[in-house]
Amino acid sequence: MQQKSNIINEIEFLEDLRQLAHVYETISTIKMQQIRESIIQSRSFFAELMDIFQSLQYENLDTINENIATLTEQRGISLKPMATVIITANTKFHGDILRKTFNYFIKKYDRAGDLFVIGKIGRELIQQYKSSINFKEFDISDINFTIQDLKPILFHLLQYKKIHVYYAVFKNLVEQIPTDADIADILKLTPEEIKEQTGKEKQTDFLFEPSGQKIAGFIHNSVIAMLLLQTVSETHLARLASRLNAMDALLQRIDIDVKKLDSKQRRFEKSLQSIKQAERLSGIALW
Repeated sequence: MQQKSNIINEIEFLEDLRQLAHVYETISTIKMQQIRESIIQSRSFFAELMDIFQSLQYENLDTINENIATLTEQRGISLKPMATVIITANTKFHGDILRKTFNYFIKKYDRAGDLFVIGKIGRELIQQYKSSINFKEFDISDINFTIQDLKPILFHLLQYKKIHVYYAVFKNLVEQIPTDADIADILKLTPEEIKEQTGKEKQTDFLFEPSGQKIAGFIHNSVIAMLLLQTVSETHLARLASRLNAMDALLQRIDIDVKKLDSKQRRFEKSLQSIKQAERLSGIALW
């Protein structure tokens, strides 16, 4: 009877797990419907924003080195060289996207500059990988976050010339990929690369008042803040899609396991009936 009780308990556990998976799946679906279109549409906006921002920085190619020096001075002469940021999550049940992002980060991370980790999962992954890695951890809500929630980490990141971010991107419901980007490097292109790119087609001339460099310097920190928010939002969308896939795979596995346990329970009950029948026959033979 103990074996039968164990089978029943396992089936009940799987049914509870099935309900939990359905809840996570439903929540992920609703959240994705709410934010997917806005995040995907904002990609093109931020790409165009960066084009405009870079055109302000490199307004006059003849004075490019002077422009870069001006921008650096406007942001702060004593800026630190580089910050590296990896965006994860505070909770689990996100499929394999967080592990993929971390593995992608580890392959490229050369320990240059200071490391910042967003999310408790990132802290756990780094400590499991190599506890000697130094980093600063920041917890940002996995849902319903705003630019205000990023202020604590922005306070630190704006002290760096380069801010290299590792995060996840949503491609479709099946595929989410890790990627990286620099959201603050004012030396993104060398003077030679700028001349090569701008020489391929005629560029429109603009007259800025005040100068393009002053405008770029004034909005630079705001652009960094918006780009960081976009990377966190991208990761959130990728996490939801990954969780949806993980819950779907879990539900399929639960169905398989429940069928196996049902079959096992039927065999056990049939075996038990055979034993009882044999006992009854033995009793009749004694008479």
